[in-house]
Amino acid sequence: MDKTLLVSLVSDQTIPNVQLIQEFKGTVTHYLFITTEGMEKKGIRQWTIDACNLSNNEVIAPIIVPQFSFEVIEQKLDQFDFEPFSKVIVNITGGTKVMTLAAFNFFKELGADVFYVTGNNDEMIRLAPGRKKKTVKIISRVSVIQYLHAYGFKTKETKPSNIPENYTSIFFQLFITGKIQPYREIINKLRNFRKYDVNKTEVDGLVEFLHFIEFPDESSKKLSKYQVKYLTGEWFEEYISNKLKQELNLNSDEIMTGLEISKQNKKQTLVPNEMDVLFMWNNKLYTIECKTSVFLSEPSNTDEKPVTKNILGETLYKSDSLKQGLGLYVNTYVFILDSIDEYREKLKLHLERADLYNITIIDKVQLAQAQSIRSLIRI
Repeated sequence: MDKTLLVSLVSDQTIPNVQLIQEFKGTVTHYLFITTEGMEKKGIRQWTIDACNLSNNEVIAPIIVPQFSFEVIEQKLDQFDFEPFSKVIVNITGGTKVMTLAAFNFFKELGADVFYVTGNNDEMIRLAPGRKKKTVKIISRVSVIQYLHAYGFKTKETKPSNIPENYTSIFFQLFITGKIQPYREIINKLRNFRKYDVNKTEVDGLVEFLHFIEFPDESSKKLSKYQVKYLTGEWFEEYISNKLKQELNLNSDEIMTGLEISKQNKKQTLVPNEMDVLFMWNNKLYTIECKTSVFLSEPSNTDEKPVTKNILGETLYKSDSLKQGLGLYVNTYVFILDSIDEYREKLKLHLERADLYNITIIDKVQLAQAQSIRSLIRI
């Protein structure tokens, strides 16, 4: 049986390697990674292997090189036996500039197919063999889970509310037109039950509220914790996700809501986060934080009047922190069901911070007036 080898240069940006592994998965028999001690300590090569679900017998022991020594890199490549492989494919998108140049020169002389992933329009350039540089379309798709695993995140899917999509659209209209406003205090009280099932009579006014909104399964005496989560904000995530799924014709592995993700920090502590909406488009990740309001009422320690807390700052901080660990191919948004113009003075510093972080905020007015979600995020 003919053997085909795919060689990948390892760097902090893992997605180009994942893309080419996916693209040639049907024809490649073995995988070789050229990496450095620094990349090995971070675990980046293993992240790529895990994301692509490569088996141990497919992956050859890596070539570990000094990142800035052209001469040593060439020596290490010369020591590897490429003879058993009838075809060699090389992805030089990763690595340092010295690694890239050394690999290109070596594999061009070897007669390998050398590719560079551009990061634009799902294209890669075939650099060798031959003098003409041919642009090739990447057909394979990276899923949300693959993308996250490629950057070292562990993932856990959460159970959906199972509320019908058409009802969620109705609820959005009730909310956006202000008809839910008289019941906001009831919704705030419900937040205390997000981890438990709750008897409908346990929260004052809840039965009346559920009747007003014609909530599904109205005959049941209890709300499940999933229904509680839905009513206290997750309906908004589901609404945005449902719309995007329809508008972009996304598969279930290309868009996810309420995904729990975690990753070790520098102190080796596992840091968990829950993501509202994540989806892939043209092999780029889009993250959307969904907030029904950036002003959260909390009980006061000194008197009975609740304290209003602005949560936009911590939302932006979370979004930016995660963005730093998700590579070059991530686009970050915060959707809020408040009017920015109405609260512009209160939100001024946060809006400036969002610009600094390159995070786009979409507000209630934009959502109400837009013909589609995809137009708001410029897809």
